[in-house]
Amino acid sequence: MRLSGDEGLFKVAATLQLTAKGQPVIYYGEEIGLSGKNAGNMDNGEFSENRYDFDWSKVESNSMLDHYKKLLTIRNENTDIFTKGTRKSIYANKDNGISIFEREYNGEFIITFVNIGEMEQTITFSKSSGSARVDNIYANKELEAKNDISYELLIPSKNDGGTTIIKTDSSIKDVNIIDIAQDDENNTDQNETSNDEKLDDSDKQSVFRFEWILIAIVIVAILFVIVRYFKHLNKK
Repeated sequence: MRLSGDEGLFKVAATLQLTAKGQPVIYYGEEIGLSGKNAGNMDNGEFSENRYDFDWSKVESNSMLDHYKKLLTIRNENTDIFTKGTRKSIYANKDNGISIFEREYNGEFIITFVNIGEMEQTITFSKSSGSARVDNIYANKELEAKNDISYELLIPSKNDGGTTIIKTDSSIKDVNIIDIAQDDENNTDQNETSNDEKLDDSDKQSVFRFEWILIAIVIVAILFVIVRYFKHLNKK
């Protein structure tokens, strides 16, 4: 595939294509990750490799195909929003690789979250108005509110699709990206004291095990020498 062979970015690109306004065009094989080089100097025989025969062996258990199926189902079930609705960017940050945008038509909102990063990201947000119901239509489940006004949502890494799509009756606000590294640092600080308390006992156990390993090695070496000695006597 293109994008330097990065399947994760390919999945995110498919999300952007299939949530855009207009008629999406899928060149056969893209849905299972096929691609090929573009034509170069055809006078020198540098012909396009788009497209060789469809590789049916790649259909089963294909995460790219599963991703396309989810996106196409969402688009087919919300045709008016995707073909007639407005589009507005809610959040975009090149540093963390997160982009959030909404499509709206007749009071119905579909909000797409994409992640081009290597790590999954957790975000929180609140609704501008309307009911408390929020449906994660990419994962096919309802998103529960944390405290009636705010929500927490996981955006998978690019290699796991990098996509989450919700449907609701209003826009969202107060978007906050949870800093996983900071959370890990806080957890590390909280555990430092207990880890230090366990360190001495752990070190003692490690030294004890190491000493017994050395003793076992010495015993095996002595036995080996004894066996060789008696074999030598028997030969005489």
